[in-house]
Amino acid sequence: MRFLLPIFFLSIFLSAGLLFLIQPLAAKILLPLLGGSPAVWNTCMVFFQGVLLLGYGYSHILTTYFAPRTQAVIHIALLLFVGLSLPIPIDVGEPGTGQTSYWLLKTLLLTVGLPFFIVSTTGPLLQRWFSTTSHPQAKDPYFLYAASNAGSIIGLLSFPALLEPFLTRSQQSITYTIGYAMLAPLVVACSILSLKLASSLSITAPLIVARSTETRSPSSPAPAEPLTSSALWKRRASWLLFAFVPSSLLLGVTQYITTDLAPVPLLWIVPLLLYLLTFIIAFSPRIRISAAGWGRVVPLCAIALLVGMLLNANHPMSVLATIHLIFFTVATLMCHKRLAESRPPAARLTEFYFIMSLGGVLGGIFNALIAPIAFPELFEYPIAIGLILFLRPQLATEQSKYGMLLRWGLSLVGALAISVWILNVNASIDSGQFARLNFPFLTRQKNGDHSFAGFTITLVVLAGIFRAGVPALACLLLLWRSGSTRFALAVVASLACVVVVGEGTKIRYKIRTFFGIHKVSVNERSTWTKLAHGTTIHGTQSRLTTPPANLLTPPPQLSAQERFDLFYKTIRTPTWVNANFNLLPLIPTTYYHPSGPIGEVFKMLTEQGRVRRVALVGMGAGTLAAYAVPNSRFTFYEIDRAVINISAPATPYSNNWFTFIADAIRDPSVQVGVEEGDGRLRLRETAEGPFDLIVLDAFSSDAIPVHLVTREAITIYLSKLQPNGLIAFHISNRYFDLRNPLARIATDLNLKVFVRNDSVVTSNQLDEGKSESLWVVMARETKHFLPLAKLPNWESTFTGKSFPLWTDDHANVLGSFISDRKY
Repeated sequence: MRFLLPIFFLSIFLSAGLLFLIQPLAAKILLPLLGGSPAVWNTCMVFFQGVLLLGYGYSHILTTYFAPRTQAVIHIALLLFVGLSLPIPIDVGEPGTGQTSYWLLKTLLLTVGLPFFIVSTTGPLLQRWFSTTSHPQAKDPYFLYAASNAGSIIGLLSFPALLEPFLTRSQQSITYTIGYAMLAPLVVACSILSLKLASSLSITAPLIVARSTETRSPSSPAPAEPLTSSALWKRRASWLLFAFVPSSLLLGVTQYITTDLAPVPLLWIVPLLLYLLTFIIAFSPRIRISAAGWGRVVPLCAIALLVGMLLNANHPMSVLATIHLIFFTVATLMCHKRLAESRPPAARLTEFYFIMSLGGVLGGIFNALIAPIAFPELFEYPIAIGLILFLRPQLATEQSKYGMLLRWGLSLVGALAISVWILNVNASIDSGQFARLNFPFLTRQKNGDHSFAGFTITLVVLAGIFRAGVPALACLLLLWRSGSTRFALAVVASLACVVVVGEGTKIRYKIRTFFGIHKVSVNERSTWTKLAHGTTIHGTQSRLTTPPANLLTPPPQLSAQERFDLFYKTIRTPTWVNANFNLLPLIPTTYYHPSGPIGEVFKMLTEQGRVRRVALVGMGAGTLAAYAVPNSRFTFYEIDRAVINISAPATPYSNNWFTFIADAIRDPSVQVGVEEGDGRLRLRETAEGPFDLIVLDAFSSDAIPVHLVTREAITIYLSKLQPNGLIAFHISNRYFDLRNPLARIATDLNLKVFVRNDSVVTSNQLDEGKSESLWVVMARETKHFLPLAKLPNWESTFTGKSFPLWTDDHANVLGSFISDRKY
């Protein structure tokens, strides 16, 4: 009896850790074969959630319809059978062409499906076995759920911190096999102990009778009387809902803070850790805060979150991200505590976990698969926030002197009034009327600001007070005197206004795909256009329009020499720009400015007649097409069809947002092709080439597509390159420095590497849309990069010999993390 609890605890802890190890390991195996598409991640996530649901269903059927001894025999046999399929295979073939999703699901099923399935059954199955023993805590075994989530946390952290930096994929697979070999005898020991120490009160026959007679542990907070059939189904529906909403909220807050607020690498781990931690707290018998207690904190957190969203704020990122994470944690604690408080007796434990898993799966499907198709914006996050407010226990317990119909009617009127206020204030701000209004108790100053009691109040602050402060205060006041329903409806109405208002009239086009939400915006005078995904800018361009309809006007068509002179020989002073503003759309902007590293590369190649065929991985606004010369062919490789439609519409100048490609093909001898798909895979398959220049420009701040910068990937690029060709990597990044990994690969492949950090931007260049950038260029010989190789601003001292070699089998991404955020 003394070793009973430690063995069960260790078994559940280890199985949960293995669950969270196998998922990133599977991704590590498949990523080089399928590229960095989010659709791959979504498919993997749905697969694992679906198999987890099957595992919980298996546990429920096994413990419900089979006697304990039969349960042990079946499960141990299956455990040993799955062990024969280990270690997890690393060489899984290639997807080929056609049904990529089918190949992915089939490969996941054949490689990790069985191990993941059998390990996923351990938690609920062992808790049910423990409940049949004579241990003093066996009547309420849900405290063991804390061991499961603690193991999940350790497994989640150990992969990026321990396994990925130091072990190859093969070694990681061996490590998982060792863990499984440790788990199997522990599960066998649990089965033996549960049979040997079975309680005389435990049910030794199949547990079907538990459906008609509900009995409960004295520690369970729910009533112990038998439940009717309708009450039982209501209880099941509540379990499903309390699991669905936190799952949806987890994915929603993760996407929101990692895209719109702080695209910090691995930040997605933080919400997941908090999610797992809430299970530990909610099911812990030592922490006695009830769901109602957490429900009382939810409105305060919701108000802070609402103010930030109404202001459309994205700074300071750390404060805003913290507010969202605090709300997420408190809201999830409330829902998970409601699950813990309504948990059934041990006889229905596996059914309880199965329904919880089903809710989690449905939440994942809703956010990952349905929402990107159904919603043009991140609607699922406000929806989950609203559902949280309606799930507060206070809504069911508060009494009102009004009838139900009148109560909801008055609440809707208050919510409508707040939404009308927000929309009108925002419309006044966008139209400029707000700056001309006089406000009571405020003295208007000449510069448009106001003062009160000697304090100056700027228009920005005043606008924030009226657009966010007043509605938030009104929502909070509606909470007074049993106003949970009024508060929930008012906040939901305010969140709806946030979605409708968005970022104001500056956003002219928006589209959502599996790869994110792409937004095209213009400045106040509609003279510049910008393409962005979250906080990452993918291109800008000066825009010529004809009033009053603001129709797009093509810039003058220049000869190749005139364009070259415009880029490299013209001194573009403010006076020149004022006189020749119609030429600005022709000048490459942001990281591709003529004075920047890639501009110098194109200048050199153009002068040497080496711009015949160019491959460009990552399209953005199509800016690099501006460097096309007569009789050249530029081929873009872009994974997102939406980006292609934005930057290269079928009919040039009909409804373009960016015209770099349209301007280039006005010369009939210039060809610009677009290939949809992952750049590495398409380059390997393409019949085009050899290329004079291959540009890799698919690196964002929050995620590095490692499969594009491994030794195997660069070997593919070399096979498609002219003998004197160049490979250019745009590695401007806020969080990772890829110079050392690339230099190490170049050394291993006997290539010459050159680096230029263009961190100085003049005021004139800033007016032309130039941005700082960092580029790495590889060549087979130094002579292929002359005369740039002799310039002092092109550094060639990077050897990277001491840096670990990045391969498809091993790449330590955290080793290139920038601790001081400087190049």
